[in-house]
Amino acid sequence: MNKDMKNFLAVVVLMISAFLCSTAWASVSLSAFPDPVFRDYLKGYDDGWWVPDPSGGAGGHQVGANDGVLDYKEIARIPAEINITGAVQSLEGYQLLPIQSISLEYTGSSATLDLSGCKVLTWLYCWNRPLISLNVSGCTALTFV
Repeated sequence: MNKDMKNFLAVVVLMISAFLCSTAWASVSLSAFPDPVFRDYLKGYDDGWWVPDPSGGAGGHQVGANDGVLDYKEIARIPAEINITGAVQSLEGYQLLPIQSISLEYTGSSATLDLSGCKVLTWLYCWNRPLISLNVSGCTALTFV
């Protein structure tokens, strides 16, 4: 193999590595989401995946189910636009996921709600809730409150 071909292959390998690193998410522990309602929503995606029998038989086994960690395959199944109903107090950690839009129907009874800085919060519904303080500063995508 000549020098030019080796250089070409090295560049191809680097490009493939860079592509894979830029499109795949690392594993994320559910403990990175301090709000229990938001964390419970995300737990629904912690269901692992099926690995077929390597010998080609009818068997196989489940991997990564309910382990408290969202791996790249589970993260890839989280929709870009999510809708949550519940007493969410924080959307902290959303940046760790490929979420582009969050619609929240707040059903909590707290007098304060601080969702500041959530750049993907697009819709917030709090009708008939005893809110005294609502902080949505920095929620640049918010179109409905």
